[in-house]
Amino acid sequence: MIARVRGRIVSVEPRCIVDVGGVGLELAIPEKDRETLAPVDGETVFHTHLVVREDSLSLFGFLHREDRDLFLKLISVSGVGPKIGLAALAHHSASRLASAIRGGDSVFLSKIQGIGKKTAERLVVDARQVLHAPDVAEVRVLGADARVVEPGRDRLGLEHL
Repeated sequence: MIARVRGRIVSVEPRCIVDVGGVGLELAIPEKDRETLAPVDGETVFHTHLVVREDSLSLFGFLHREDRDLFLKLISVSGVGPKIGLAALAHHSASRLASAIRGGDSVFLSKIQGIGKKTAERLVVDARQVLHAPDVAEVRVLGADARVVEPGRDRLGLEHL
């Protein structure tokens, strides 16, 4: 798994190319990230996810870890693939999308390119459960009381890897 890429941006159109030690990696990135990037001399860090298919390898990159974490949650929903996950994050922050999912706002979600009414409703039902389900929880016992502490969680309830 390729979890993070740090390198110099060579180009951003049509796909982002990042030079990592002399190797140009092609990343599919959300449109909002593309708009903030330009080829520069300095290094940029992307939080990534590698999608392996029978006929292709696709590397998806995100400037913000919360975006990548939500992307992973979205593509875990049946019927939502990486293209739809990327489209969902194209113009909206992870916190806005998570809020829409938790709030059951299928109208907002159906306005995202590639997401129709049925997929939006499925996202509301399935992704809401995924967003609320803790992946790893540490139980601390204090006297007779037990409580769940979720280390490494951000404000969206997503675990940082």
